[in-house]
Amino acid sequence: MITNGFSQKADATGTAHEMHVVCRRILDSHLSPAQLGKLGENFASSLLLQRGWHILARNYRTRFGEIDIISRDKNEQLVFTEVKTRRSVRYGMPEEAVSLAKQRHLRLASYQWLRENPRIPRIPRPTEPSQPPNQPLSPRFDVISVLVSPDHIRARLIKGAF
Repeated sequence: MITNGFSQKADATGTAHEMHVVCRRILDSHLSPAQLGKLGENFASSLLLQRGWHILARNYRTRFGEIDIISRDKNEQLVFTEVKTRRSVRYGMPEEAVSLAKQRHLRLASYQWLRENPRIPRIPRPTEPSQPPNQPLSPRFDVISVLVSPDHIRARLIKGAF
């Protein structure tokens, strides 16, 4: 069983099939922490695709660290996403593992990605009374927390986590 804040129905057969395969594999209790983390990222990517997001890059590495998922949401906002996958909450919820130091490294890595991808336009901010018109919308930093127990997977998207 999958419990999450995401749409359960995939828009494309490929995404639904990939989700099914990932769900079966991620429930295997014999996975190493690295394997569990990789499957958690695959699970999170599938969920974002189901929501109609466009994945621009995965596992982007810099000297500052790695960004798990770089995407555009349904509103075309650029989003840098950190995925944390755990089997238990013994040491806290998965999202609590995104420390201030990790946040700093993700921001530095995102600046590097933006420098390397200048052609990726930032969309104009909707006109609001508190904002000047046509100011670019800043990238957002999200966290996807994936908690895997023997019989189900729970995923939580935390928009604008930091």
